[in-house]
This record gives sequence, C-alpha cells and structure tokens, in this order.
Amino acid sequence: MVRLGIGLYGVGHDKNLKAIAKLQSNIAQIRSVTKGEKIGYDATFTANEDMKIGIIPLGYADGINRKLGNNTGHVLVNEKPANIIGKISMDSMLIDLRKIEAKEGDIVTIFDAKNNISEIAKNLGTIPYEILATLNRRIKRIYSD
Repeated sequence: MVRLGIGLYGVGHDKNLKAIAKLQSNIAQIRSVTKGEKIGYDATFTANEDMKIGIIPLGYADGINRKLGNNTGHVLVNEKPANIIGKISMDSMLIDLRKIEAKEGDIVTIFDAKNNISEIAKNLGTIPYEILATLNRRIKRIYSD
C-alpha cells in the first residue's frame, strides 16, 4: 500500500513532485490611499505615503490565514509579489500595488508552483496540510487534466 497524502497535490520534500494546486482570485477594486489614511479591518494599516491598493475578494471565511496580513504574506499579481497589507477580513484582503502595473479584474495568485504552499506554511509556522485543509467550500474548484 502507498498513501499519497499531500503528495497528490505535488507538495512535499521530494524534488520529483510537481505542485498542481493553485488558488487564484482577482482584483475586485483598485483604490488610491493618501498618506496617513487608515485602511482595512480594524483600521490597523496606516499609509506611510500616497499609494495604490487592490481589494481581493478572499478572506478568513474562505480559509485564508489571518496571520498572512500586515505585510507577513504576499500574493502574485502579473508575476510580481504584492504584500498583503492590514488585517485580513472575513471576505477580503488588501494588497499593496505601488510597484505593480495592475487593473481591476487582473488575476491574483495566492499560491501555486511559484508562490508555493510549503514556503507560505513555513512563514506562518504551520504545515502545508493546514493551508489546504482550511480552504472553505465556497471557493469554486476547477479540476483539469
């Protein structure tokens, strides 16, 4: 018997495993924020300069770990890392778009082969299983071959 476990998703320490799971959303809105403005859940983020932010419609109710907020985690927008700023709320998160050319509707990658689950888990002090297991059923799944 062989138990594939998380290896089924291409996650593990074997160099022959290929990551196949990815979580994507899109930029729902882009907003301009002025220096000194407080934004986000509990208004914990204060802009230290004028900036452009993106609002992503995924939050902790979807299984996104709240510890990824406040510049701990990042997502990929047009192949570039965008820090998650402020606290992650129930249904959304904010990202810093100051150094990224982006528009509303652009794809945002939370994890994939490049922004891999193992590194995210290590950054959070947890294991990849927790990241995958906490994803809520309201996230639409698309299976391909």
